Amino acid sequence: MTLVVEDTFTSASDVAITAHTGETGATWAAHPSDSSGINPPVVDGGSDELREGNTVNNSWHYASGSPANADWHATITFRNRASAGTGQNVVVGVRMTTTNPLNAYLLFYVNAATPYFRLYKFAGAGPTATQLGSDYTYTLPAADTDVEFYVVGSEIRVYKNDGTLMISATDTAITAAGKLGVRFSDVALTGATGGIVLTRIQGFDGAVIPDPQTVTVGTASETDSAYAITMPDQTVNVGTASETDSAYTVGLYFDQSLAVGVASETDSAAVIVVPSATAVGARFGATVIVTVAGLAEARPLASCAL
Repeated sequence: MTLVVEDTFTSASDVAITAHTGETGATWAAHPSDSSGINPPVVDGGSDELREGNTVNNSWHYASGSPANADWHATITFRNRASAGTGQNVVVGVRMTTTNPLNAYLLFYVNAATPYFRLYKFAGAGPTATQLGSDYTYTLPAADTDVEFYVVGSEIRVYKNDGTLMISATDTAITAAGKLGVRFSDVALTGATGGIVLTRIQGFDGAVIPDPQTVTVGTASETDSAYAITMPDQTVNVGTASETDSAYTVGLYFDQSLAVGVASETDSAAVIVVPSATAVGARFGATVIVTVAGLAEARPLASCAL
């Protein structure tokens, strides 16, 4: 993936997003579809966050970064400033057109009494707004929280920062790469009175939808024989051998050494018997030291070498 847009909304003082430039591909312009373009969201200099402006509806704005392809991955960092139930919408879109009509795939966070994420497609001449997938009920915490928004080919996925899949959809209506855009709407909030804000946004092209997998490995258990180790020109350290009937089988070559810890058997440690170096395949100066426990007296076997 290639970073196309990044903005951490850092500013020394409050400034409209159109007068602010972020780190990468983040010079912001009002979308021509919105006649309220004079009402941009505000970069709050006191807390370095993007918030609702001081009007009821802020206009659509898009970042200057141009992707090389239409496979978007947006990382959106939300912060909840504890004004639950305001009805405020915070929207991030990708594949956004820069001319009329506004077409895009749009991820809404709706700060209702029971907040939720919702995915929309704005497409066609209207445009026509169509919900994709199902709502995901979720109350954003006060701490910064990342949400991952993927639009790759016809596949659309939204994940929480813990990897939970929140929304999944398939759609083919919008195929051009477009831009990344934002909007706040439905309630006038300043930074002092709270609401949902953004503290960072990143957009990447060349994205691939992740395929999370979980591998659970339980306790390794052998009932008849242990690990065979054959490693030319390496030193192998093996811990306590614990087998129900036989211990480690080892092939040693070319000046290797093997240290085997205390042998523990369910019947008798005497099962580990090394009558000669060839019993463990030691050749060309290899050394084997085995300590045997569980006998009348524990004693080391002598080093074996050829």
